[in-house]
Amino acid sequence: MADFAQVGQLLDDAIDYRVAQAVQQHVQPAVQQAVTAQLGTIVQAALQPIHRTLTQLQHDVAGLQQNMAGLQQSLSGLRQDVQTLGARQRNGVCCSSVLLGAVPIQWPHHGGGAMPAHIAGQPLPATGDEVQEATAPVVDGMLSLYGLPAGSSAGGLPQRRTALLAHAGIYV
Repeated sequence: MADFAQVGQLLDDAIDYRVAQAVQQHVQPAVQQAVTAQLGTIVQAALQPIHRTLTQLQHDVAGLQQNMAGLQQSLSGLRQDVQTLGARQRNGVCCSSVLLGAVPIQWPHHGGGAMPAHIAGQPLPATGDEVQEATAPVVDGMLSLYGLPAGSSAGGLPQRRTALLAHAGIYV
């Protein structure tokens, strides 16, 4: 009887094995597809907020870069303004009418304007006396460099020289 019991057990095991193989061959792919599809849906749902956040961060970074460029431009303008005010203040103190010809003028920043061709390469008047002796083309060229009225429509040459000195902070 023990032999029949063993044979029965072997048959049960073989049947279980065949059933397990059949289940694995037919049911497992369907379950895998369902699980894969469900996992894909879950992963996509989890990634959507992350994607939105990353997109928003990219927009924020671009906005910050634009703001930084604007701030740098503003700071550059402020530096030029400070340099101009410093030059005018220095000139006003150092180049008073008593010392007009003795102390070199520190010309204010001209905002990146192009030097007029007729005075480009020539030395600019270095002292108040040199401005007082400068020719009309030099005075008008410097006035136009600073965006100030130039030429005979801006007054006589002495007036234009005075305007150029005043722009540098020197009042005579």
